[in-house]
Amino acid sequence: MEPISGAPNPDLDPRSDKGPSVRERVEEGVRSAKDKFNRSVSEARETVEQKTRAAQRTVEEKARQARDVMEEKAQEARERFSEVYHKVQDEMRNKTLEELFEDGRVYVRNNPMKSLGAAVVVGMLVGRLLRRR
Repeated sequence: MEPISGAPNPDLDPRSDKGPSVRERVEEGVRSAKDKFNRSVSEARETVEQKTRAAQRTVEEKARQARDVMEEKAQEARERFSEVYHKVQDEMRNKTLEELFEDGRVYVRNNPMKSLGAAVVVGMLVGRLLRRR
């Protein structure tokens, strides 16, 4: 039943003995909201930290895998280079100077653009070396 207009409402009366006053209930609600907010912030912080640690582990694992692949590829390239180097070295030992010049001429005829590009690069390198002196 509604109190008569102008009569004091006992639920709103801070002096009422019926239980906690409106102010006390509001203050309790605010405390409760603050506690929930602080718990939510703490949980969010923990979640972010967990996700960050998980992401860091993933990045570290991917970096390790990439490093392993690169080391493997580098080792393969070193082995191929070594094979080619020794093959060329053996071929050069068994050829006379005239045979080497003839091989060079044949290469230039068969690969004119590569030869021109190589000549340009060598020319630029020699030019830089001479300019420094």
